[in-house]
Amino acid sequence: MPFALPLLFHPEGTSDFLHLLSGTRWPMAPLGAAAFVWAAAFVLHVAGRMRANDARRREGAALAALALALALLPPLPGFALFFLTVHVPRHTAHLARRYAPFEPERARIFALKAGMAMSLAALPFVAAVWWVMPEPGPDRFVRAVFWSTWALTVPHVLLSLWDARAGKASLT
Repeated sequence: MPFALPLLFHPEGTSDFLHLLSGTRWPMAPLGAAAFVWAAAFVLHVAGRMRANDARRREGAALAALALALALLPPLPGFALFFLTVHVPRHTAHLARRYAPFEPERARIFALKAGMAMSLAALPFVAAVWWVMPEPGPDRFVRAVFWSTWALTVPHVLLSLWDARAGKASLT
C-alpha cells in the first residue's frame, strides 16, 4: 500500500522521488501495472476486513483511512505517515509482547529502549551520508535518511529472523 498507491495516484511525484533516491529514472509503466495489481489485492483485503467482526472492521476502516491519506498526500509524506503510524508501532509492539507477554510495563520499557537504540544507530549513517553527498540541503537530507534506513534494514531483518527462530528467551 505505501508503494502502490503513490505510484497510482502520484506517478510523477513518485518518479521524481525514486530518481532522488537512486539517481536513475525508473520505468513507470511496469511499476504502475504492478501497483494496480497490488492495489486491487489491497481493496479485496480491506473488503474482507469490513465484512468480519467488529475488531476486523475497525482495522479495515483504519486501513481505508490510511489508503485515502496515501492517495491524497505526496509520496514522501505518505510514506512517512505509513512508516511512523503503522509499520514501526506494529513491529515494536509485536517484539514487546514477545519479550514480556504478561508484563505490560516491562514490555513498554523494552519497546522504548529498542526504538531509541535503532534511532540512535541510524544517526551516524545519516551524518556520514549527509557529509559526502553533493546534493543541495533538502534533497541531500531525504537521500541520507533513506539510504541510512536501507543500511539498517538488513540487520533489522536478520535480527527479526533470529528472534523469531530463537524465541522470547533471546531478547532477555
